[in-house]
Amino acid sequence: MTTTRETLPTIYQRDRWANHFANLQWQQGEHVLISGPTGSGKTTMVRRLIEKRSHVVVFVSKLYDPTFKNEFKGWTRLEEWPKGGPKPYLNRILLWPRQQKTLRDSVSLQREVFRDAINAISVQGKRCIVIDESLMMNDPRIIGLGTEIGLMHYYGRSSGISMVDLMQRPAWIPNVIYSSVTHAYITKTRDRNDLKRLSDMGGVDNREVGLNLMRLPRRQDYVYLNPLGDAPSSVVNTRK
Repeated sequence: MTTTRETLPTIYQRDRWANHFANLQWQQGEHVLISGPTGSGKTTMVRRLIEKRSHVVVFVSKLYDPTFKNEFKGWTRLEEWPKGGPKPYLNRILLWPRQQKTLRDSVSLQREVFRDAINAISVQGKRCIVIDESLMMNDPRIIGLGTEIGLMHYYGRSSGISMVDLMQRPAWIPNVIYSSVTHAYITKTRDRNDLKRLSDMGGVDNREVGLNLMRLPRRQDYVYLNPLGDAPSSVVNTRK
């Protein structure tokens, strides 16, 4: 009786950020996921990635965030989405509603402004939307735009809309996001439920992903995945 040896999971090669960025083939309409805790370099990474895209709008849900002010200098801040859309020359936009007197009022305004923008962009097409704090945006107990964001992932590809989701944890994230992602960057996590969701994207070996996530030595290390198989999985660092 013969037995087959179980295939051992692959250990991903490390790649310098400059080399990874130069070789990254991110087409309009393809979606990106970036997952990691506070301080892991998500904002720094997305700031570099979106250099490959034009007509980018970042949905900023934080009431105050000095990181955005430092990383996105020179960008135009809009507090609401203009009727008919922004001027054509405004292709680097922070959609950042003004803080209100109470938290509830601030969240209510964010929900209204972001929903208006999503609805308008879904008709206009040809934009890249960056969702800062995807958990806050999707959670029905907070901003609660999970349905709209999920639909944008589903229908956006054919309209030339790229979605970029930044998240600390995968809770409350619509499943369609995982099934529609072309490029994913994930930092180390020890939570079994988070690990299962993050490594459950189509086209990747979840044992392999889990092993490589557990082996990440540094805080700004990310496992890069391309579920479509158009590029090899690797480990990159936002500071290298």
